[in-house]
Amino acid sequence: MFHKGTWTILTCLITLLTLTPGEIPRASTLPVIVNPPPSKAPVARIKKIKQASSLAKVNATVLRDGKPVVATLQTELFTEDVIATGANTSIVIVSLDPDRSRDDRCLIGPNSRLIIKGADSIFIRFGKMLSMGKSYFKVQVKHAYLAPEGTEFEVTVSSTDESTRLVVLEGAINVGIENNGPSKIKALGAITIGERVVRGKASVVSKKVGGVREQVQSALDWTNDVILAGQPTYSTERIIPHVASSEERVTAFRGARRDAILGRSKEQAAGYETLGNIYADWEDGAEAIRAYGNASKVNRSKAKQGPPVLLTNLAEAYRIDGQLEAADKTIREVLALSGRYAPALNALGNIQLDRARIALDKGDFGQAKTLAEEARINYENSYQVAGIAPDKREPMLAGMLLEEARSNYKSSYQAASGQSAVVRAVAQANTGESHLVVAEIARREGRLPDARREYLAATQAFDSSKKLYSKYPYSVTGMGQALHGQGIIARSTRQTRQADQFLGQAETQFKEALDQHKDMVAAYVGLGDVNRDQGREQDAMANYTLAIQFHPDNPAPYYSLAVLLERTNPEQAANYFRSYLRMERESFRQGEKVKHAQESVTGIKTPDVLKMTLEAAREAIVRSGLTVGRTRDEETDQYPEGTIIRQDPAPGQMVSPGTPLNVFVARRSRVSTPDVSKMTLEAAREAIVRSGLTVGRTRDEETDQYPEGTIIRQDPAPGQMVSPGTPLNVFVARRSRVSTPDVSKMTLEAAREAIVRSGLTVGRTRDEETDQYEEGTIISQDPSPGQTVLQGATINLVVARRSRVRTPNVLNMTLEAAQKEIARSGLTVGQTTAQETDEYKLGTIISQDPAPGQTVPPGTLVNVFVARNQSGMVVIPDVINKREFDAIRMIQEAGLIPQVVERRGAERAQKDRKVEYYVTSQDPPGGRGAKQKSEVRLWLQAR
Repeated sequence: MFHKGTWTILTCLITLLTLTPGEIPRASTLPVIVNPPPSKAPVARIKKIKQASSLAKVNATVLRDGKPVVATLQTELFTEDVIATGANTSIVIVSLDPDRSRDDRCLIGPNSRLIIKGADSIFIRFGKMLSMGKSYFKVQVKHAYLAPEGTEFEVTVSSTDESTRLVVLEGAINVGIENNGPSKIKALGAITIGERVVRGKASVVSKKVGGVREQVQSALDWTNDVILAGQPTYSTERIIPHVASSEERVTAFRGARRDAILGRSKEQAAGYETLGNIYADWEDGAEAIRAYGNASKVNRSKAKQGPPVLLTNLAEAYRIDGQLEAADKTIREVLALSGRYAPALNALGNIQLDRARIALDKGDFGQAKTLAEEARINYENSYQVAGIAPDKREPMLAGMLLEEARSNYKSSYQAASGQSAVVRAVAQANTGESHLVVAEIARREGRLPDARREYLAATQAFDSSKKLYSKYPYSVTGMGQALHGQGIIARSTRQTRQADQFLGQAETQFKEALDQHKDMVAAYVGLGDVNRDQGREQDAMANYTLAIQFHPDNPAPYYSLAVLLERTNPEQAANYFRSYLRMERESFRQGEKVKHAQESVTGIKTPDVLKMTLEAAREAIVRSGLTVGRTRDEETDQYPEGTIIRQDPAPGQMVSPGTPLNVFVARRSRVSTPDVSKMTLEAAREAIVRSGLTVGRTRDEETDQYPEGTIIRQDPAPGQMVSPGTPLNVFVARRSRVSTPDVSKMTLEAAREAIVRSGLTVGRTRDEETDQYEEGTIISQDPSPGQTVLQGATINLVVARRSRVRTPNVLNMTLEAAQKEIARSGLTVGQTTAQETDEYKLGTIISQDPAPGQTVPPGTLVNVFVARNQSGMVVIPDVINKREFDAIRMIQEAGLIPQVVERRGAERAQKDRKVEYYVTSQDPPGGRGAKQKSEVRLWLQAR
């Protein structure tokens, strides 16, 4: 029965109704708006869909010409449409008759089947419905015609015997019955209508039934649930809230509706007034006006003008419904009684601000600024007088405030919240709204410093409002709008970073408002506007969609969503523009928005582009207000190459603005594009040229799935029929690139770690002598730092090494000669060790460490081993200039006995104990042979 996408949207709507507080939902699907059938005008639309529980599936459909149509919010209804509801679902439809109240509504219960018979009537086959309105929904059943003279009545038709039960809640119903004269059933009356057969003859009869109050209460119970489903959890913008919370509002609504229908005169008046207040909080101006009117009828106040509090609320209801003239006239009656009544001053400011916004949309900036400043004065006056207690000199004001407290249902809001703080908070937020209008005027006129000052003033006003009453959500969304405006200014002056900061802060404000009220339309629209200016169009559309899904009667998100869809889906955009025009209040249908929307939904005749060149056809299509759709080539010899053979839609068709117009272009012979995937670039070029095409753009694309230098993909794709010489673009596989790290002055080990960490490999490592870098650190690298290379590429390193010398060959030299040779080579004589041997000449070098020919740093110690024979002869070491300690050790190691003959500088040594003695002379001299344990005399000098 349902289209595949229907359940997706309806499930999304169910989810919206079951979200926990503070949870911000996401929209993934645009709400469906079905195109109207040709040559028909809609007579009603579906306003609300209510399932029995959050777990139940929505089961409602519209049959049109025997075919099911998606039944969603905003589905338009036409003559002869059949509406069917299942066991779990109730729906609300509203009238679209322009000559009557645009918000007359009909509540259709579960398991019902009705037919739209025309612009003013419904035929009920079976099921139940309740009509609320002035006169729109006249009802037909099998045996009777019901014409209302009031506002509320319930009709139930049995699915078995087709009998009808009528219960009148308000007003009166004229009942026309076959075979009987007309009768009238007044409020709190009920009858049943059915067939009776007597002696084979059938006649239609009716009879009054008892238990009317119980039947009325039953009607109230099921319709209350339908009416309350999906109502806003917050109050209308800019009015002073009448009830503190949505929970209190629901409780008050149920009690007030019961009192208004079933109560006595005093209870009815209070009930109707409370209903008016609640409908005003829900932004349902038409129902609020009706409720206030009923309150006045029941109350029958002796005052000519009516109760001031009721008149103030009525003025706001007129304004919400778009009746600005009636609102202005009504509120001035109140202010004529007292110019210091804060709610009335606020209401007057609201009227002026609405008119300022209308003038702004029309481009009348001077008038818009004047009205916005007048509104601000009234808001500021409302703020000032809200905190002033009335004195004896103003008994009228004191009486109005007392009456205001009494008029609130059980006065719970007045007592709990402190109305003065609430009034002042709303007045401050509304002052901020007036600053936003003046800021927008300055921005459009190019006076950016003035606009920036106004946005800042708005921010301060919203902040003050939030401090006075933190639960007022429009101080948060207003702050978001002010920050958004500053972001737009920053972007227009190319202050990109500052613009991003402002837009981010604005986004935070709107999300904060959604934390308070997950169904807040202004927050979703504001968030969508910020997303749009951030370039995040998908996020913007998602937020506009959520606004529509939560409250489908608000025109703002339809317009914003339509503007975003104009380029990509002009047909759907036209549908959203159409919904915007249908729901926008009459007084606001004057400016550029409405003009834009009307132009978008007006049909355009498709131009004739046949036989034009493609370039000329494109110009003609765009000039006609359409968009160029698909362009396809078609081989033919009957038309000149490059001219239009045919078009879709055909010439002269009426289509929506922006509709794509597809054209077919004459082409001569075609060639098939070769498949060059996985070829090398050189091989691909040869294949392309061989196929009669030309090589187009060659672009690299990083990938690890194809060998380096091979073709990943091509455009056009393989097997496409194209004109000879068509460029074929190819995309060549390139490995992932990385930037080479800077490893200079690192140790070799640290450099290796840095290279591997960067996704590269260590290549060749070579040493280079230098005194400018520390030993073992990196002097240079190849590739150099910061180069972009393939991942896994090698980096070659040059490592710092000190200068080297070769160790001389001192073997068979005498010790003295060896010492001189080692010193001449830039090395240092190390330890001299005697070693017994008969193979070498006494006193000559028999081995050395390091060995001859080794490359070592300058100054390296060279240890030598000196031959001594077994007869006990040893070589006397040369200890001249050696420290006393070292000299004695060397002599003793050679097997000789050291003997100190003289120490010079002894006095100095006593004064300074750190002075050391060095050998200045020895006897016998070093290098000579001597018997073991011979004495070597030493002369020392202190240094």
